[in-house]
Amino acid sequence: MKYHSKLFPKIKKGQVAEKIAELFLLKKGYFVFKNEFGLGPIDLIAVNEEGKVQTYDVKSVSIRSKNSKFRPGTKVSRSLTLEQRKLKVKFLFVDKNGECHVARS
Repeated sequence: MKYHSKLFPKIKKGQVAEKIAELFLLKKGYFVFKNEFGLGPIDLIAVNEEGKVQTYDVKSVSIRSKNSKFRPGTKVSRSLTLEQRKLKVKFLFVDKNGECHVARS
């Protein structure tokens, strides 16, 4: 599913990214559980058929505008919080074309 970031306010962009990430994990055969209230360090919990659990913080890929004073046109880097690192959360990035990838830990 492709989305155009200019058409979506920030919250809607995040909601769309989470739905795309959820479908990505479902297609890979995971059972997916989502954070209904949007608060906390985890957006999605994925469990495979063997019972292995992985937790994700879903992020849409953001590119700095060409008018940015800091490194225009580059990807915005993200860092897990201390709490997320303790919980072994991984970033699951969704780009503007709807492609998903999990960041290496």
